[in-house]
Amino acid sequence: MSATATEPAEPTGAEPARDRVVVRVEGMHCASCVARVRQALEQVPGVVRANVDLSGGQAFVEVGGSRPASALELADAVKRAGYESPRDVDDAPTPAERARAEQRSLALRLGVAIVASAGILVLMLTGLGGDLAPLLSAGLALVVLFGPGLYFHRLAWQALRKRRADMNTLVSLSTLTAFVHGALTVAQAPGRPVFFDSAALIVTFVLLGRWLEAGARRRAVKGVSTWRRSCPARSGGSGTTARSNPWRSTRSPSATRSRSGRASASPSTAGCATRPRPSTRAC
Repeated sequence: MSATATEPAEPTGAEPARDRVVVRVEGMHCASCVARVRQALEQVPGVVRANVDLSGGQAFVEVGGSRPASALELADAVKRAGYESPRDVDDAPTPAERARAEQRSLALRLGVAIVASAGILVLMLTGLGGDLAPLLSAGLALVVLFGPGLYFHRLAWQALRKRRADMNTLVSLSTLTAFVHGALTVAQAPGRPVFFDSAALIVTFVLLGRWLEAGARRRAVKGVSTWRRSCPARSGGSGTTARSNPWRSTRSPSATRSRSGRASASPSTAGCATRPRPSTRAC
């Protein structure tokens, strides 16, 4: 995740001027992740409020007061919460690029899991393999658990190191428990027909859900990008979104202040007054 440029928030009445800092967040998968990131950001001194967008992988932080929080402090707070925030914005992928890469990676994992799980089901339903069927099923289950399923075990371990639990912890524990139970049953009763379909199918169906979610996230990011391109003033006046230095404050020309003290939108943003509300999709 990387932080992006700051944009001043319009003060109202006697309130001091505030800035909005956009921070990229990597590693969020559910509403509990959103809550952790928001809580971590709001605990930083100088932060007024934070709003986290799960679909775009960003946090919108309003800072102010006598000593507003810096982008570096916000990025460190996100890392302490167990998520990532790359600082090199020039090399960091855009939200759309990250969404496409995530969906491709999940599609590859899902394909391997489907093939191996189908093999286990064939052994279970047709009786192929004879006495070796439990061992063949165990081998295919291991392929799923420590091939595509390694994705969940790695995330669960990262969460454990941060002394928290999430959806990945549940998937990891349930699949490993199912496999260990099947292995002990085979060891105690070698002739008993035991299959390892539960462990493999849990990984397969959760990966399917993650793949569908990644596709929805990619479409959401594409929609937001289209909306931003239709608002030239918000993207620097050229109709394209500029990628700014995340460690420097910049002023946004999208709003002006009237004599009465109220913010008024410029004519170029008349059709862009409504900002899309961030998504907080649950696991």
